Amino acid sequence: MQLSTRPASHLSLILLGTLALYGCAPNIAIDESERGYLKQASAIPVVLNSLLGSGNLIVPNWRDALAGPGGVYVAVKRGKNQSRKMDIPHILAPLRDRFISRLKNETGIYNFKIENDPIVNTFSDTWIPVEDLKAKLGNTVVLEFNGEARARAVVNGTPFVKNHSVVRYFAHARFVRLDDGKTLWETHCEARQLERINFESLMANEGALLKNWLEKSAHECAKQMSDHFIGRGA
Repeated sequence: MQLSTRPASHLSLILLGTLALYGCAPNIAIDESERGYLKQASAIPVVLNSLLGSGNLIVPNWRDALAGPGGVYVAVKRGKNQSRKMDIPHILAPLRDRFISRLKNETGIYNFKIENDPIVNTFSDTWIPVEDLKAKLGNTVVLEFNGEARARAVVNGTPFVKNHSVVRYFAHARFVRLDDGKTLWETHCEARQLERINFESLMANEGALLKNWLEKSAHECAKQMSDHFIGRGA
């Protein structure tokens, strides 16, 4: 089961909602035979989705939401510029690294190959089509991540008073076998960091606090995902 693909006219949902699709997305547990298959697999490619060529950090403000689909591009571009200025890596990279480390330590699945170039996608909550992955990577099994982090100022739903800030982090991961398109495992996670500080403080000192919040969110998400994979808490 894959996440649905939405038409471009719905781009504004990225800003206006909390990506409700994450909350109702499938959680597919891995069975023992597929776990054994992954242990035997050689050089499992690990790919990240790149939202419109960015590092998946979105920095929206209330004007962006009012602008509809065009506001999405502004918010993504703002996040891309901030990431470059503050030397913030792709927001999914720390999650990927922590998740892989947990799997190596707890499951005996070791053979991963990091694909350094993220694959550009139109949305942060849809998968790259299997045929596109197959054309790039061949008939193999792939670990794929998508998601986003949104950093913004909010106060009880009122955007005009900027006395606290929030980072909301959403991510998906799946193991998918490309020769038959079967999803072997899939889950999602969400983390939120919120403090009563203004947005300028969050972004100050080359985004030191923002980087900390993104790192904490990635750590929380990696734990959620690895717990699901292992079956802990199920």
